[in-house]
Amino acid sequence: MGYRVHPTPSGTVYALHRKNETHIWFSLYLFEHRHLDKEIKRLKARIGQLQHRLLRQEQKKEKLKQTISSALFGSRSFFRKQYTMDQDQKSHVAWRHAFCYKRNAKMTISGRKDAKYGNFVFQYDAPSQTLHIRSTTGRAL
Repeated sequence: MGYRVHPTPSGTVYALHRKNETHIWFSLYLFEHRHLDKEIKRLKARIGQLQHRLLRQEQKKEKLKQTISSALFGSRSFFRKQYTMDQDQKSHVAWRHAFCYKRNAKMTISGRKDAKYGNFVFQYDAPSQTLHIRSTTGRAL
């Protein structure tokens, strides 16, 4: 993509050549206001979007450094049911009891063949019956 200035006997022509099309403007004023102004506005908007995304990613990074992420065992849909009670859940206390049972009932951790203990994040020591968890920052819990 390139801008070219073509001098002609009737004046100067400004052209933008693309793969399948060519845009032509017969004066510098039209070229600036119909193309360059729109392109500058689009680029400024894109820069603003990227700066905002960078700010959000830096905030996420700081949050991860300060707090330990929590895991929710059970299902997310079951957790949301406390706000929209079903007919079988008559009260919040009954929902809480069912949620705690689901949350503490079991946990499945998948393993990998190339890991020493079967998983890079979770390591279970059978003789001492302890579970070690490595966080996203590499810190053992």
